[in-house]
Amino acid sequence: MTNFVLDCCTLINLYCGWGGLQNLQQIGPSFHLGQRVVDEILFIRDFDDDGSIVNHRLSADEVFLQYHFSILSLSSAGEENLMVRLATKLDDGEAEGLALASCRGFVFCSDDKPVADAARAEGLNTAIISTPELLQMWAGNNASRLSSLPAIIRRTSILGRFCPHRSSPFRTWWEKQRER
Repeated sequence: MTNFVLDCCTLINLYCGWGGLQNLQQIGPSFHLGQRVVDEILFIRDFDDDGSIVNHRLSADEVFLQYHFSILSLSSAGEENLMVRLATKLDDGEAEGLALASCRGFVFCSDDKPVADAARAEGLNTAIISTPELLQMWAGNNASRLSSLPAIIRRTSILGRFCPHRSSPFRTWWEKQRER
């Protein structure tokens, strides 16, 4: 079983796309958050009853009611030292998450190009996957999930304000799904 550490932006993208985090259960019980990401969770955007976009306060308690994340804390000098080095290039949540994933052999979930750049600069062999990859994992070959991807991607694009970077191998796939 693969373990995943989510950064805050990926968590928000998935929440916006699905309208919650319950669908993570269908991928598995192996998603973790660093303590700093828990502290970064503030709000999400959602549609109100008339279709207008509104900010919705999002508490950590609400997140944990939808999916039972394990909270990871830095527990070794190696994790702490790597986080400090990464924090010169990344925000604290990303630095902590990447350090945790790297030191523990987990996969880090992030859509931010600076994360991949920082990992490369540090010589880390950490696997980094993005929101599109997580959505593809979730959908798999399930016809119902595959048919819901266009709506999920539109929600993520609008509410999460997310689109894969031009250089992403998932950009064309994302745009085709969004247009369906």
